[in-house]
Amino acid sequence: MATTPDLPQKSQKPAPSPRSTVTQGAKVIVSRQVFTDFAAI
Repeated sequence: MATTPDLPQKSQKPAPSPRSTVTQGAKVIVSRQVFTDFAAI
């Protein structure tokens, strides 16, 4: 039941999922860099 609905969702919109994931990852990386720079100061 869980695998069946998961496949159509990925096949229908493959672009938005990776883009949102990359955006979240980039935000986390940027926030970490800013926090590290702030801590270094």
